[in-house]
Amino acid sequence: MIQVSRDDALKGLRRFKRLAKQDILASSLTPDPEFWRVQAESRRKTYDELIALVENEGVIIAYEYAMKEYGNLRQYLEEGSHDPEHRGQGLAYELFLEAMGASKETLSGTPIDGTSLELEEDRFQIQA
Repeated sequence: MIQVSRDDALKGLRRFKRLAKQDILASSLTPDPEFWRVQAESRRKTYDELIALVENEGVIIAYEYAMKEYGNLRQYLEEGSHDPEHRGQGLAYELFLEAMGASKETLSGTPIDGTSLELEEDRFQIQA
């Protein structure tokens, strides 16, 4: 069982956001700077949204939101979308959900339309 407090969730999200900022700065050194800049900016924006949700609504609401949004994006990602914004959002949600305790198996089973989601409280606990 993994227990995640509000403060721990915020700490992790802020670190992920700092990494995205570093990736924005390093994007100019890549073979496709525009793609990597947009992808990193999308991650950073997604982390800002998740930080606001955790601060204002709590960890459980942020987790549910991320599961739904990740489910909605999975269709594009599985089709091999090369849209940097979709890829950045998908990566941000995936990293957040994994940090909250969701397994790769759980994420691969996320409904594509994001409509039926459940907290797996028997596998981990989230402290709001």
